[in-house]
Amino acid sequence: MIPTPPDAFEEWLEVPITEDPGDPRFLVRRATPDDFERIYDLVDAAFGRRRSREQYDWLYRR
Repeated sequence: MIPTPPDAFEEWLEVPITEDPGDPRFLVRRATPDDFERIYDLVDAAFGRRRSREQYDWLYRR
């Protein structure tokens, strides 16, 4: 089996955001795990299909 690198997701959440959108109407922040359900719903609506949460975890977290 090919070795996989460790999951650095938690470490990534702690890295400061350096991108300034340059527009005061926008707030740039990282999504937290609590936000994922709403994000997945938005992606489902945008593409007109519903994926299981397990598929999203595999696609975006692994």
